[in-house]
Amino acid sequence: MIDIKKTTIIVVLCLVLVLVAGCTTTSTTTGANMPTNTPADTQTQVTAPTAPTAPTAPTSPTTPTSPTTPTKTATPTKTATPTTASVAPMQIVIEYSGSWQGSITNGSNIKTIDGAGTATYDISSPVFPVSVNVQKKDESGQMLTVKILQNGVIIKTESTTAAHGAATATVSA
Repeated sequence: MIDIKKTTIIVVLCLVLVLVAGCTTTSTTTGANMPTNTPADTQTQVTAPTAPTAPTAPTSPTTPTSPTTPTKTATPTKTATPTTASVAPMQIVIEYSGSWQGSITNGSNIKTIDGAGTATYDISSPVFPVSVNVQKKDESGQMLTVKILQNGVIIKTESTTAAHGAATATVSA
């Protein structure tokens, strides 16, 4: 006679092992948070394993030679994706005596900017890469400088004196 409890425990343990070995998770973060936009959206995708085939019952009962102790199997854990809240705010500073135009990129979000003189843009929740690209609107030989700051410290700066010159600074995580 087959011991139903033992068979059930064996089947359950087999299913747990199949599920643990077959589960994978992926996490994708999309979107960006510029000063005038909403926070980034987060999507999580879980891939389910294929269904296992049920084991066949033994033809004759077996007697274990020593008592068996169920072993614990590790359950998969999802690695936390860094949130934008854990990244300190940044500032983009443009310094030029004339007129300029360009863009600021925060993750996948692009904001067009246009101005003259010195301007500062705040990025409250940076999503990498953060980039600034600014071009002079005139033929001046004056210095155009773009800076990316975090906690008041310049982490990237680029300059140009070329006529209609452009300066680009990018920071990755």
